Amino acid sequence: MSSEVQIVVNPTPATPAQATVKVTHPTCIQSGSIEVIAPLADGWQYSINGVDYQNQPLFDNLSSGNYYVWVRNIHGCISRSENIIVNVPDSIAEPSVALVQPNCSTATGSINITMPLGSGLEYSIDGLTFQSSPLFTNVNPGTYQVYVRDKNGCSASSTVTLDAITTLTLTGWQGCVEDRQEKNYILEVIPMETAVDSATMQWIWKNAEGAVIHEGESRFNVTDYVNKSGIKDSEFPLRFTVTVSNKSGCEQEINFTVESIFCSIPKGISPNNDGYNDNFNLIGLNVSRLVIYNRNGTEVYSKNDYRNEWYGQTHNGNDLPTGTYFYVITPVAGKSQAGWIYLTREIQ
Repeated sequence: MSSEVQIVVNPTPATPAQATVKVTHPTCIQSGSIEVIAPLADGWQYSINGVDYQNQPLFDNLSSGNYYVWVRNIHGCISRSENIIVNVPDSIAEPSVALVQPNCSTATGSINITMPLGSGLEYSIDGLTFQSSPLFTNVNPGTYQVYVRDKNGCSASSTVTLDAITTLTLTGWQGCVEDRQEKNYILEVIPMETAVDSATMQWIWKNAEGAVIHEGESRFNVTDYVNKSGIKDSEFPLRFTVTVSNKSGCEQEINFTVESIFCSIPKGISPNNDGYNDNFNLIGLNVSRLVIYNRNGTEVYSKNDYRNEWYGQTHNGNDLPTGTYFYVITPVAGKSQAGWIYLTREIQ
């Protein structure tokens, strides 16, 4: 006689519910994570690639991207979640900056970050101290790394420079300069500093009336100016002003007085009161004494501390006739110099 055995077939095990997760998105200073918060049970395992499973429901050190979460129970039943997105943190554009450079009136400058701007952004010019305002004032000259960062710790930077102030220390020089066997009377501004960027400097020359007569150069040719302008000897002395400025906004003004454009001893005079070559002009030679002789060697005129007084007259003020005369010039310092000069009288 046979006996009856009862066999129990268990129900098909349930598939785990799709994972409910907490996503921590990566920032510029930390990675992202996915944490399974349900379903949770002893012996259950979790995966984010469907191959490698772990007992812990937390997956960290994740970069940005798309993920799925698999949940496997003790029966081997598996569920897969919907697509889970781990967001890429927003990047920050390189800062755009407006500068106010230091100048001769203000020793410091300012750095104003014009882009990017927005709530939650912070700004720094040393990478250590950040502030909510994009404007930095009273900044000393130097090179700065400008930073912008957001609440996620993302940052961008750019390099800016506030120029050091270059002050002006100038002196004026005037005298004769020989160029191509021709001497011209030159005014010149000479920087006292050893290193001056002349390309960044401005030079504006003006006459006594304040009219601009020359620009862009540290030298001014007075001989050329007098010849082109038709200036007469009687109009001397001439006065000039040059204003020099640099990129720092520093400015200096130098004044010149030109009593004569004498650069060589004249070969002749024509005292006809037309304003040209009326006198034997030795201004600038620093003459201690002048003596004039006629062709016979007789002294006809002399003057101590001579400048520009002889116009073809004798000691008594009488006019000398047309002809060649001889001179001896004795300077204050140096050797005496002898030569000839031709006196021209208009024929009436």
